[in-house]
Amino acid sequence: MPRVPREVTAEQYQLRATYFTNKLEKDLYVGLFEFVSENLASAEDALCWGNSNSFGIGPNVMSNIEERSLHPLQYLCHPNIILSNPRYLTYYRCIAALPQKGLKTLSGVSSVEKIESGQSRCNPEQAVRLARTINENLTAIYAVAIPGIEKLKGIMYATAGTTIDGSWRNKIGSEGERIVRTLFLKELLLNGEISKVTPRTGDDIPARSLRTGWLDDNTADLQSAMTTNGAVVLFGSEPDITLIAPDSKIVGGVEIKAGIDPAGALERLGAMMKSFENIRAASSEAETILVASCITDEVQQRLQGMKGVRLFIMTDVIQNTKSQGIKLMNIMRACLGLTDGYR
Repeated sequence: MPRVPREVTAEQYQLRATYFTNKLEKDLYVGLFEFVSENLASAEDALCWGNSNSFGIGPNVMSNIEERSLHPLQYLCHPNIILSNPRYLTYYRCIAALPQKGLKTLSGVSSVEKIESGQSRCNPEQAVRLARTINENLTAIYAVAIPGIEKLKGIMYATAGTTIDGSWRNKIGSEGERIVRTLFLKELLLNGEISKVTPRTGDDIPARSLRTGWLDDNTADLQSAMTTNGAVVLFGSEPDITLIAPDSKIVGGVEIKAGIDPAGALERLGAMMKSFENIRAASSEAETILVASCITDEVQQRLQGMKGVRLFIMTDVIQNTKSQGIKLMNIMRACLGLTDGYR
């Protein structure tokens, strides 16, 4: 198997880093511990723990927590808390060092991800099953030693990391797409060339409401952007980015292939060629641009035989090596009629 160049491996770790940073914010892990600490204390006296064994809490656990003047709700999961706000489920699952898949398997509740994201409501029966499963894990942790606040917070973030890492393995390609999209939209925003963006929900967001931080968090959920001259940028697949001029003519297509596996390089090239054929069928003069991570010798030879395909290496775009990032942005802007550069 061909050896993967160091630069490509470095790029994959960079994409992994940006993915982790984005997911910590997007999945509401950042600030979660503080949110729980601030809001649960007021509910503590109102809750009835009843027979704590029925909630999966082992013998002496509650008394040991109270003897140390710790807040039970910071350390143990009550079903009513999960019912009141699904965000708390993420917290309790994480301090119990349970991945989403593990909690689903042990509790028999298949909708853990949807409950945590607010897409599905948790019913009382599910809440009891989830709380019992979480508390059984917590009991095992506390049987060794009840952790202090900082260690408990560390367990929460460690579990969040394993959850994000698990999802990363299926998101390498889409993270590459997100980064290129975000870089382009930030460039348009910096130049005052965005009129609006439209998420998949269909709600238009005007340029005056946009900030670079918002784009970092939400670009992956956008379906389009409109520029100040009436051009449109479509985000989808085949190609990943479609550039449409103010007169509705397709003027460019961008394929982003962040996969690192050399064995899949030809497959990725085939998908790209199909996408570009569709673009060229709509407009023979349209720009076709490939941003790729892994270019094998065979792929390089085939690309050389394809007229009109501009090739950019993902690492060079991300790091703007030899101004490659700016060059790509300006080619895309030129396609939309926003600049004359690089045409």
